[in-house]
Amino acid sequence: MKLYKTLRNLLVHPKCKLQLSRQVSACTRLHTCSSTYTGETGRSYGKRQEEHRKEVESISNKTLTWAEWKELATKTNKSAITDHVAKKNHVINWSSAKILDRESHQKTQKLKECIYIHKEVNCMNRDKEPTTYL
Repeated sequence: MKLYKTLRNLLVHPKCKLQLSRQVSACTRLHTCSSTYTGETGRSYGKRQEEHRKEVESISNKTLTWAEWKELATKTNKSAITDHVAKKNHVINWSSAKILDRESHQKTQKLKECIYIHKEVNCMNRDKEPTTYL
């Protein structure tokens, strides 16, 4: 006969999974058209995604002439995601973002990000040289 009220059942409560936006120290991936962006952050993923979104929306919500779009495409923005949107006029699928890996040690996290970037065929990241991460 099995007891349903055991000491373990009364005392042990498994942790709830953190929401994607609240996870910290992660390597993440975003998709657009056929390209992907891989990034890492030591802060919460939701904060970092919010920063990317604001910058992308600052250029995608404007009504620009052809000459202004051409000039915008030659500028280097804060992130590679914004550069991609400016140059290719693509839409980012924010809901498809996922966390690839979590790492608390900063150098190991940057190394993992580098490995994920080099594994991608169609990558929109600027930094493709491994030495920039170490």
